[in-house]
Amino acid sequence: MKRTFRSILALALVLLMLTALAIPAAADVIVEPNNLFYATHREECEYLRVRYYLTNSDAGYVYLYQSPDNALTVRSYPNGEKVALTWLYTAPDGEEWGMLGDESGWFRLSDLSLVYDSREFLKDHEDQCIPYGEKAYTVVIQSSNETPVLSWTYPGGERNPDNIPNGNVANFISKTYTDENGHIWGYISYMYGMRDFWICLTAPYDETVGGYALTDHEITLKQEPTPVEDIPVSSNNTVILIVVGVLIAAVVVGTVVLIRVMFIKKSKK
Repeated sequence: MKRTFRSILALALVLLMLTALAIPAAADVIVEPNNLFYATHREECEYLRVRYYLTNSDAGYVYLYQSPDNALTVRSYPNGEKVALTWLYTAPDGEEWGMLGDESGWFRLSDLSLVYDSREFLKDHEDQCIPYGEKAYTVVIQSSNETPVLSWTYPGGERNPDNIPNGNVANFISKTYTDENGHIWGYISYMYGMRDFWICLTAPYDETVGGYALTDHEITLKQEPTPVEDIPVSSNNTVILIVVGVLIAAVVVGTVVLIRVMFIKKSKK
């Protein structure tokens, strides 16, 4: 009797695990950054997941700051560098700041230009996207095909570096969009750790089906990139270095004077 009960329990657990695997995941775990400014302004920060920007300022270069309330800079970037931001902070004066993905500092968003992505595409084409399966043209990718499905940033955009394994891909598609070439695209918000991407349902393995819309979203640089060696040290950093230098000099002089006074006193004894 006990053996039968254990067998039934084990079978139930296996079925439960299989069911969980078959259900598309709806969210990923948010790992809070190890960043002092974030820790003290957690409530004012918005999670971006990952959004890409190009450094783009009138000066030709951009500084990465220690934090929105600290003018000391961490490093500098010439215009045109692609950076990944994960958290957004809006200061009381309305200035927006984005935290670099490696958590080492913050950019002023006014010094950056957003790289067009799936989220922007959905905003621009909300009226043209319909729920998957709503029309007769629903396409299901055959699981028997061993060729991986190509993924794209948005319909007509660039290819993602990651391909999608065949199988239950259709279970993850939430919306579809038909482009000017008649191709049907499926939007996937989350699948196996990947977020906000598209697959071409009518040509899932065709490497040439995308790329045609990239020119529509090219970013024009405000100023030619300043060579790294010509980017000036931030004036705030210069002031800090001067202050630190003065303090070090004062400590050295004070130490020398103290040693001399102690030596004189000792000699008199």
